[in-house]
Amino acid sequence: MLENWLEPTTIILDKCTKYQFSKGINIFKKAFPNLKNTSIVILGISAQDADDIRHQLFQLTNPFMDLNIVDIGNLKKANPDFIIPVIKELLDAKILPIILGSDSEVAKVQYLAHKDKMGPLNMVVISNNLYYEPNDEKKSCYLDDVFSLKKPFHFGLIGYQRHFLSNDKIDFLSENDFDFIGLGKTRSNIDDTEPIIRDADLVTIHLDAVQYKDAPAQKNPSITGLNIEEICKICHYAGMSDKLTSIGYYGFNSKLDQNKITAKLVALMVWYTLDGFSNRKNDFPVSTDGLIEYIVHIKSYDEQVTFWKSKKSGRWWIQFPIKTKKRHIRHQLIPCTYNDYLTATKNELPDRLLQAYRRFG
Repeated sequence: MLENWLEPTTIILDKCTKYQFSKGINIFKKAFPNLKNTSIVILGISAQDADDIRHQLFQLTNPFMDLNIVDIGNLKKANPDFIIPVIKELLDAKILPIILGSDSEVAKVQYLAHKDKMGPLNMVVISNNLYYEPNDEKKSCYLDDVFSLKKPFHFGLIGYQRHFLSNDKIDFLSENDFDFIGLGKTRSNIDDTEPIIRDADLVTIHLDAVQYKDAPAQKNPSITGLNIEEICKICHYAGMSDKLTSIGYYGFNSKLDQNKITAKLVALMVWYTLDGFSNRKNDFPVSTDGLIEYIVHIKSYDEQVTFWKSKKSGRWWIQFPIKTKKRHIRHQLIPCTYNDYLTATKNELPDRLLQAYRRFG
């Protein structure tokens, strides 16, 4: 039972109005809440950090009354033996956990909680670096285990900063046909990140992707990075994805948080994730119902490519044109953009499709 792993939040807010967040959700205070029909839970890993974020989140407005949101408190211990069973139980119940963590190592545990549950996984990381050091015995990074134990079927890195990313890491991402978008391209055309995020089963968002002035209370600050509006838009994209099964926010250190600036930012990131979730169109194409078909014949490759456009959201997918293994069916329709469709009409194969050919092998 989940209550054996968790303890209630200590946050108490006086004089809250009926429109504020804390009034529109069920919060674990004494008796553990009933999770029947719950869509989303808020889960704290480090109690002090998570409660500081909650204090800011609970004061925001709550226009999400149609969502059944439950705050299940904080884990009694912040170690994998506690984290993994809780996340697994939530996944089994088809409940989306919003994980308020402090240590980025928890992102690895979030991934491990999924890996035996869903088959091939797509993971997206929002960070200024790829924390992966397979050839350096002196360094241990949280993605080392992710890529060595059971590498994701597909992986995306968004917001990386080139001056942090070594050439061997760039080569690793390229050789594995993973998606990676640097800070400059992310900021200049943030909409290009949406198909990558839409394809993710789990997303981990690290505060090091955000510039220091907007998130000063973080463990690995950088003077460059995404601004508040950009990181919140990315969170909104994540929430909108019908495929998303968990999301975590990492890197916050409440002891460094003067004037609660960073706690306010993370609370805002969670709020925009929920805003995205509340605007889901339920058009993840497990079937092609509700989708408009566009067929493009690319003469130079003698290839017929099928695109699908959602009538509900206007979002696009490419259909992988070769029969795949049964366990890959949920990945066979690949999120893309209208520009990918235009590329095909110009007699060129979109990069997303070329990646898929190599990925499906």
